[in-house]
Parts: sequence; structure tokens; C-alpha cells
Amino acid sequence: MTNKLYTRIALNFLMLIGIGMIAVVLWFYVTVGRTVARDVHAMLQGQTDFIAALVQSRLDGGQAADECAPLLAIISKELGVQTALLNEDGEPLVLSNGLADGSLLPVSDWMADVREKGRFVQSGHFGRAILYVRPVNNDGAAPVYLYAGRVLSGDRHHLAFMGGLLVIGCLLVAAVYPLSRSITRPLSRLTGSLEKIAAGDFEQAPPSRRKDEIGRLFAVFRKMSLSVDEMMRSGRQLLADMSHELRSPLARIRLGTELLHGASTGDKAARFLQVIETEVEALDRLVVRMAAYSRMHLPGFALSAGPVSPAALARHACALYHPMAGARQVTLALAVDGQTPDVQGDFDLLSQVFCNLLDNAFDHTPDGGRITVGARQEGEQICFFVTDTGPGVSAEHRERIFEPLYRVDPARNSESGRAGLGLAIARKIMALHQGEIQYRGNGSDSGFYFWLHKRNRS
Repeated sequence: MTNKLYTRIALNFLMLIGIGMIAVVLWFYVTVGRTVARDVHAMLQGQTDFIAALVQSRLDGGQAADECAPLLAIISKELGVQTALLNEDGEPLVLSNGLADGSLLPVSDWMADVREKGRFVQSGHFGRAILYVRPVNNDGAAPVYLYAGRVLSGDRHHLAFMGGLLVIGCLLVAAVYPLSRSITRPLSRLTGSLEKIAAGDFEQAPPSRRKDEIGRLFAVFRKMSLSVDEMMRSGRQLLADMSHELRSPLARIRLGTELLHGASTGDKAARFLQVIETEVEALDRLVVRMAAYSRMHLPGFALSAGPVSPAALARHACALYHPMAGARQVTLALAVDGQTPDVQGDFDLLSQVFCNLLDNAFDHTPDGGRITVGARQEGEQICFFVTDTGPGVSAEHRERIFEPLYRVDPARNSESGRAGLGLAIARKIMALHQGEIQYRGNGSDSGFYFWLHKRNRS
């Protein structure tokens, strides 16, 4: 039973309640009880001295000690003090109402203090009466002692106080279980959700309206479950898309080999071999890009970051694609400023972004068109861009084109041998650089733009 969290919380609460009640009683005793006792002591001392003076005046007037009984009865009733006159053996000469012979302290308990200090005082702790015993001057006759006691008001009030404290304690104890359950119930729900995830059911975590640490735990878990679910869905979708992407070139290769076997002339065989070679190259590119895309999602993947010149990066990309531009009669323009500040990044990966964007631009730019590669400063960021004179991308596709294997025009991409991973890889590289990439359609400036922060030279 004690291995339950709510049980341990309840036990801790009960322990705290017990300690708290003890602390309240001690505090009450120290702050209130001692103050009241001190005041009662002072009052009783004054009353004792007053009664002793009255008794002494009667004794001095010739009255016997037992003749003071009416006086002590009146005084005891009016002042609420229990009094007695005792002889030197501690035997009562007069007892007021409320006192019995058996309730008096033995003479051995008080006589030594009276002879040494002139009076005996007993504190009223733990339900005892406050007592004063002092001698009354009897002018050489047998000594008489005034015995005065007062009980702190107390039993009724103490019982009321302790009863109230007990009721409060019981209410707190009764509230402990539902309170501890209210703390652990959300955790039990969270545990249930985790068990479902462990079983492969990636449903969303139950919502919580709490604003405390448990509420934040639910929010983090909810975000985590959504991320895991999205990754699992993306993985399944990617696997399905990959199966489709691999099946298409493999089917064409199979068809090419069948036709090659039946080819009657060398020209037909060469053409079929060219088809097979093209499809094998497409498969090779697909595998390479899939490997790169997967590698960048590994937890231990790290950038080889350093200062990168935007102008040098853009020139490097243009140099790689000048032969293709000449073959296609496409104008490949460079728009850079040599004074553009450096960025911090991985030169090879940023070059890969440019290459993927240029592959996309050449796929969609007609022969005789224009592609512009450039970089410029925009505030605290450096903007890189690849624009073209192709047909552009409609608004409904502009976000989804960055998804792995997504195609705006499946037929055209299939013919070009592209597998739709270039833009997904480009976005992942930008995420690793804490940058941003997007497509903008602005007429002649339609194309892809990505931003990186300027390098901090400090």
C-alpha cells in the first residue's frame, strides 16, 4: 500500500498535521498559557496578602482562628479563591468551601519554603492549582498559616480549545486523502497515456487545465506525443513513398531489359541501354539523398561550422552549374555584393542547399530562360536566393513542397528523375543552421529565399 504515491503523500500530510497541532499547543502554552499563569500568580499573591492582613487583624482583635471561618467563606466566594487556615502541623483550622482536608498539600511540601523564603508558591502547570502558603503573624501565639489556591479557569476553556483543535485536525485528516488523490490522479492519467504509447498507440495526451508544474508536465507530454506521432506518420509515409519511388525506375529498368533482349538492331539496344543507365543514375541519386536526409536526422549529427562568405558561396554554386546552363541555353546570373558580411555555417551543407535549389530551378525553367543566384544583407540577416523564369508554384503548394517526396507535378518530376527530396533536405539544413527557407512568387523574382544571421565577430 505504501508504494502508492498518493499513500506516501497522505502519510506526509498526516505527519505535518500532527506536527502542526503539537506546535499550536506548544505555541498556545508558551504565548498564552504562561502569560495567563503569570497574571494569575500576581493576582493571587496580592489577594493572599490582602486576606492575610484581614485574618491578622481579626486575630489581633482577640478572635480565635476558627472564628475567621465566615470571613474566609465570604472572601473565597467573592474572589474565587480557595482558602484555609492551618496550624504548624498542617492541620486545617478553617476550610473554605471547595477545599477538603484530603486535598491539602502535606506540610512537608511547603513548610521548608515558608521558613526559608517566607512563603511557598506552587505553579499551576498540568492542571494543578496555583498555591500560596504564607504565615500570619499571631503575636506569639501558635503560628497560623494562610493556605490560598486558585485553579486556572481552565478546564472548560481548555476542553473547548482542545476540542476545537481536535475538530480542525479531523477535518484536515479527512481532506488529506482527496487532496493527495487530486495530486496523483493526473499523474495516473499520464501514466496510462505513456503505457498506450509503449503499446504503439500514439494518441494525444489528455488535456489538463492546471497551471502548475503538473499542468506544464501535461503540456510538455502532449507536445512530445504529437511530435512522436508526427514522426511515426512521416516515417510510414516516407516508407510508402520510397516504395513507390523505387518501384517506378525498377519497373522501367525491367521493361528496358526485356526490350533489350528482343532488340533486333544495335541502335535499339543502345537506346534501351541509355534508358537503363538513366534509371540507375536516378536510383543512385535517390539513395544518396535518402542517406543524406536520414543522416541529418540522427541525434549525433553536427555541423562543421565556420565563417562563410555569401559571395563565395553563391559564386561556387554558379560555377558548378555553368556547364548545364550552357547546354540548356539558360542565362545563369550572379547577383552578389562582395561587402556582404559573413555568416556562420557549414560551407558544404549550404552549398548543398544552393545545388538543390538550382536543380529545382533547372527542372522548371524552359530553355532560353533565366536563373539568378544571389545574396544580400537584410538588417541583421543575410538573404540568399535562387529565382527563375519558370511557371512558379501556386499558393496551395508553397508549404507542402518542402515535405519529403512531395510533387506539384508528379509526371514531370518522374520524367526528370527527381525524387522530391531536394527541398526537404534544404529545409532540414536550414533548420540545423537556425535559419529559414521559403518560396516567394513575385513575378520575375519568383523563387526560393533563405536567411541566415550575420556572423558575430566578437
